[in-house]
Amino acid sequence: MNLVRLRNFCLVTAMLALFTSCFGWGAEIENPTRPLSVRGWQSIEVGSITIKGEFLLRKGESTDNGHVGLKVTEIYPAKHHLLDSPELPKAKVQFFRIPDRTLVCEGVFTRGSNRLDLPDVCKNNLEWTVIYIRDVNYHEGWVFLDLR
Repeated sequence: MNLVRLRNFCLVTAMLALFTSCFGWGAEIENPTRPLSVRGWQSIEVGSITIKGEFLLRKGESTDNGHVGLKVTEIYPAKHHLLDSPELPKAKVQFFRIPDRTLVCEGVFTRGSNRLDLPDVCKNNLEWTVIYIRDVNYHEGWVFLDLR
C-alpha cells in the first residue's frame, strides 16, 4: 500500500513540475510593465548599437519620421505547449511611405531582435536593418519596440 502511495505522490509531483515549467514564466513575458517614457525618433548610442527610434504603439497606432512610417496592425499572445518550448508573443508591423501611405513591407516579429534587410522580410527597402521588439503586452494591446 505504501508503494502505491509513493508512486502516486511521485506521479503528481512530476506532473506539477511539468505544469509549472510550462506556465510559470508567463507573467513576466505576457504582462510586461509599460515603460514610463520612450524616446520617439531621437537617436541614441548604446555601446556599439545605434537605436534610431524607440516607440510604444498600441494596436492600430502608427508613427513616422516624415519619410517612412510604421504601424502595429496585430498583436499575438504567447502560446504555451505542454511538451515543447513556449512561443513568445508577436506583433505584426507594417512599414509604409509617407506621401501616399504605400506599403513598403510588413512582417510578424517576435520578441527580441528581428532583421529587416532579409529578402523575405523587407529586403533593403528601409533605412533600418533591425526591428527589436522589447515587449508585447497582448492584454493591454501595446508593443514596445525600437529600430536599429
